[in-house]
Amino acid sequence: MPASARRWYVQRAEDFVAAVRPKRLSEVSTEDITAFFPRYAREKRLNDWQFRQTVDALQLLLIDLAQAAAARAVDWEHLRESGRELEATHPTRAAAMTPDAAVEASPIYARSTVTQPLLKRLAMTLRAERYALRTEQTYVDWCHRFLQFCGTGGSDESLNTDALGAADVERFLAHLATARNVSASTQNQALNALVYLFRRVLRRPLDEMQFRRAQRPPRVPVVLTRDEVRALLAALSDTPQLLARLLYGTGMRLMEGGAAV
Repeated sequence: MPASARRWYVQRAEDFVAAVRPKRLSEVSTEDITAFFPRYAREKRLNDWQFRQTVDALQLLLIDLAQAAAARAVDWEHLRESGRELEATHPTRAAAMTPDAAVEASPIYARSTVTQPLLKRLAMTLRAERYALRTEQTYVDWCHRFLQFCGTGGSDESLNTDALGAADVERFLAHLATARNVSASTQNQALNALVYLFRRVLRRPLDEMQFRRAQRPPRVPVVLTRDEVRALLAALSDTPQLLARLLYGTGMRLMEGGAAV
């Protein structure tokens, strides 16, 4: 161990002792040990090598020095592997970064935000308002498609975003329904992304729009005949049959029937 690293090993060990106090090291459980690492990594904002250093320090402390029985059940090698640096787009790391740094570091936006700075503004606004990472990626993707549909030609410089409005959104949503045959839920997802773009980034809320809605497939409930119900109940026995008869005869919900039995 390099002399320069010794004080850090001691520091990691002292931090663990403080975290599990009032337990003695011989009394800690495997869960106490494994739960410490993710919490400590978040609090101290450890990078990959610092995380692995912490694993090494605690292995020395608990196995070689304290000889804690619970420490022998810990998969130390797995813990070291989990210390590999996460991608910038991973929710754990992305949530700890500033909006600007997270967007700059994300390979998902690397090309699109250079050619279309409006998308970078959108991503940073979503990140600042603490939207889920999946929502952020979905909104940026739909707005990227919208800008391409409006004829940006791959460059945001020639696009006058002040000229974009409800008519452009209507054309895009109609295109999704007629030319792309998307589902109603997909079209609504695109609409939500564009409404956010105009309201929160461009600061021009969209007016009431008229556009071709994607068709929702009919959802007809399956209804069993009386003979089918009799056959189903006859195939059951004991408690499952009693529960099924209760549900069918009383109209109770599934959880209510389970509580009754």
